[in-house]
Parts: sequence; structure tokens; C-alpha cells
Amino acid sequence: MAENTYEAYKAELEHAGPRLKELILHRAEQEGDLTFDEFVALCRIAYPED
Repeated sequence: MAENTYEAYKAELEHAGPRLKELILHRAEQEGDLTFDEFVALCRIAYPED
């Protein structure tokens, strides 16, 4: 992935399995240029509450 943006991470999460979701969120936390609210939103996309 070339971009470390919210939209890029969101797109990856929508097609990821459980382990890949963990890796994407870890990378977003370490490398992404995200606000706290954006990171929380990505977590909710990866692990929605039922």
C-alpha cells in the first residue's frame, strides 16, 4: 500500500480476514497519518459490535 490514509486502510480492512485485520491496524497505528477518531473508526470497521 502506497498511502497511509484513512481511506486506504478502510479499503484494505473491508476485504481482510481476521489476522490481516490485526496487521493492518498495527500498521495504521505505527505508520498512518491518522487522528485518534479515524483510528477508532478503523477498529470499529475491523471489529463491528453485533
